[in-house]
Amino acid sequence: MTTCWFRPLGDPGEHRDVHPDDLAAVYDSPEAAFRCDTATAAVIVFLVGDAHCLVMLRSGGTDEFLVEPGNDDTSVSLSGVRTAVPAGAVVPRRRGLEALQGIDDPERLRAAHSWRAVPCWLHDPLHERLGDVVEALIDRAYAAPPDAPAALLHVKHLMLFHNEAQANGFSAELAADAALGADHLDLPDLAAVIREIHADEDIDWRRLHERYQACSGPFGDDAGLIRAAVARRFDAFPGEFGADDRTPHP
Repeated sequence: MTTCWFRPLGDPGEHRDVHPDDLAAVYDSPEAAFRCDTATAAVIVFLVGDAHCLVMLRSGGTDEFLVEPGNDDTSVSLSGVRTAVPAGAVVPRRRGLEALQGIDDPERLRAAHSWRAVPCWLHDPLHERLGDVVEALIDRAYAAPPDAPAALLHVKHLMLFHNEAQANGFSAELAADAALGADHLDLPDLAAVIREIHADEDIDWRRLHERYQACSGPFGDDAGLIRAAVARRFDAFPGEFGADDRTPHP
C-alpha cells in the first residue's frame, strides 16, 4: 500500500495526507515537500522555486538524489535557507512528480534515472532543510586560527573581504588574501575583480559594484556563488577543511 503526504516548506507542523491518484492536482503548490512510502521504499521531493525540485529515493537502507547531467547547481534556497546539494540534483519539477508516481516499483524507478548517494555530511537529509554544511564551514572559517586547514583560511579571508565590502566598501588591505581565496575556490572572475581592487587603493566602489555582485552572488542571494563554490570544494576535497569524514562540525 502506498501512502503520501505533503507540507509547505518552513512549516513542519502542517502535514496533509493525499491519495496517490491526487498527487498531480496538488503538485503545483508553492514551495512544499512531498513524500510517498511503500513497505520497502520512499520518495521525497522538495520543490525549489517555480520550475525545479530535489528528488530523493530511500530504498534498501540508502538515500540517493536523482541527478541529471549538465546541471552544475550545488546550492539552493529552501524557504530562505541556503542549502548545499550534490551537483546535478536540482532537476525539473516534472521529475519529482514522476518519481512520486513511480514509487510502487522502486527498481524500475531506479533504472529509469541516474542517482547519486546523499553525502553522509548532509544533516537530517530527509527533512526540509536538508542540512547546510556550507554555513557550518563558514562559521568554522571565521573562527579559524592561523594554523587552521588551508581551505578554512581561504574561506575566512574571502568572506571577511566580502562582508567588509558589503558593509563599508572594498578594502585594499584585505584584497590580496581574498583573491587567493577566490583562486582556491575556482572563482577566477571574482579573483580578477578583487585583484583590480587591490591594485588601486582609490578604487570607486560604484564602478566595480555590479561586476563584483555578478561574481559573488546576485542581489537577494548574498555571496550565493561563493557559498556554492565552498560546497563544491568541500564535496571534492573535504580534507582541506579538516573534515576527512565530511562532518564539518568541530
